[in-house]
Amino acid sequence: MRVVNFSNPVFTVKEAFGDVPVVIISYGKFIQAVVDYTIIALTVFMGQGIQFSQTKKEVVMQNRLNPFSKPKNRRLQGKKPTV
Repeated sequence: MRVVNFSNPVFTVKEAFGDVPVVIISYGKFIQAVVDYTIIALTVFMGQGIQFSQTKKEVVMQNRLNPFSKPKNRRLQGKKPTV
C-alpha cells in the first residue's frame, strides 16, 4: 500500500543570505492535516450512518411482525422522550 504524504511542499519566500536563515511557508503540512481530518470525519459519519440504518431496519422488521404495536425507538418516531 502506497502512503501519500503532502507535508514536504514548501514555498520559499526569501533565500538564505549571510547570517539570515531561509524564509519558507510550509503549505504541505496544512494540506496533509486537511486530508487526514477529512478521512477521519468521513469514516466516523459513515459508521454512524450504518449504525442508524441497522437500527431503523430492526424497528421496521419489528413493526412488520406486529403492525399494531408502537415503535420501540422514539428517535425514529419523531417524538422527544419524556423524562
